[in-house]
Amino acid sequence: MSQYKTGKVGLRWRTEKEVISGKGQFVCGNKHCNEKEGLASYEVNFAYFEAGENKQALVKLVTCERCAKKLLYRKLKEKENEQEKKREKEEHRKKKREREEIDDDTSKDYEMRKGKKSSAAGDGEADGVDNFDRYLQGMFL
Repeated sequence: MSQYKTGKVGLRWRTEKEVISGKGQFVCGNKHCNEKEGLASYEVNFAYFEAGENKQALVKLVTCERCAKKLLYRKLKEKENEQEKKREKEEHRKKKREREEIDDDTSKDYEMRKGKKSSAAGDGEADGVDNFDRYLQGMFL
């Protein structure tokens, strides 16, 4: 498990001596760990090359808590990265909403000031709506 940070975990067949001593069954399966307490079992994909063919098998792996963290290190890091990206997206959305609200407020202020300067603009709008209604009626008759 020396390259666990890159997601590479080396598996091998147990030697006869390891089978007799209980390594990987009653003792942590890591080559450099002899922990007997707090063991948990995991099913992992074991890919190997035999008789000119690539083969795969699900094998049971027994490890202590410390080695299990190494075994699951990459998956945990990917999950943390996904959560971080989600947080960044949320922050970006909040900032965007705030900017839009500020833009809306400034445009409303501008329209209010513009409306105060020319009150006749409102009458022209009503005439435009009437003209448009007459235009639509003429199209459908």
